[in-house]
Amino acid sequence: MAEEKFKARILRDLDGEEKESYEKIEDYWNNHPIIKNYHGKWREYIAFFEGDQYLFYNEVSDELEDITPYLDREVYTVCNRILPMVRQIWGEVRYRHQFKVDPNTVESEDVKAAKLGSMLIEFLNNKTKFHNKLSLAKLWALITGDCYWKIWWNKNLQGMTLSPDRKAVLEDGDIDQDLVIPFNFRPDPEVVGRENWRFAMEGKRVPISSLAEEFDIDPKSISPDAKGKADSGLFERTDMETTSEETVIRIEYHERPSKKYSTGRFVVKAGNYFCYHGENPSPDHDIPYFDIPGILPILGEDQHDSLVRLGQASQRQINRMASYVDGHVEN
Repeated sequence: MAEEKFKARILRDLDGEEKESYEKIEDYWNNHPIIKNYHGKWREYIAFFEGDQYLFYNEVSDELEDITPYLDREVYTVCNRILPMVRQIWGEVRYRHQFKVDPNTVESEDVKAAKLGSMLIEFLNNKTKFHNKLSLAKLWALITGDCYWKIWWNKNLQGMTLSPDRKAVLEDGDIDQDLVIPFNFRPDPEVVGRENWRFAMEGKRVPISSLAEEFDIDPKSISPDAKGKADSGLFERTDMETTSEETVIRIEYHERPSKKYSTGRFVVKAGNYFCYHGENPSPDHDIPYFDIPGILPILGEDQHDSLVRLGQASQRQINRMASYVDGHVEN
């Protein structure tokens, strides 16, 4: 992005369309319906998946609450049946996919070209750790109901192509892809389905030093963002150890093509800076995100049902019965 002509501007210097875009992105990021409707429950599902079966999401405090002090019985440790259930299904859907190019004829040259194409695809997938990323995305989709996949042109990669004399050669730039966990993604809240999205947003925490280098900004002028889920709306573990380096939430905003922006609009906002505003740099001029769904759709919404939620009722019943049995034996 640093090669673009757009010069990063601080918030106080914005006006017109740029100021309006900054405020719109800020509002959608902090007040998106997905935060109110799903973020808290997702945190609960992750806790259940990891075995914390007495933590429930409290909508009033927007925190996970331990309910053990309110139970009329002793709390006993019981087997976490949600974990093996999710892992079993995850194991069934995470096996490596084989990517093959089938020749349309039986001519020897066509067959050799198809085999070479298959080898190139597998080589590039291994190089970008495609299968590992996809496997983790499927796990996220089972736990929360959804995960998102991003595809973009990465100028820092090296790809392989066929030369005019049909030899494999390296060239700069290649397609790259990665998962975007649902906490860090905001689709268009007014429509259902990717084909109808007018825009989509992705956020991630980055060091201020890397942002300053990417967009040629004085690092001392960038306001850091506080760490913690309440301040950023990202998925961040509260017990994770981090360095003292200051960070900022980098938000990418992708908009579909319009009369004013024929290839779509692309905006980068970070902290108190409007880093980039201009035409969409995506090669296909589209919103570069795709949904990886979990098990069941929630009709009329963009989200899918969580496998953990489906197992919570039976897990709670087992917890209750196990506590009663253990208490009876103890007495």
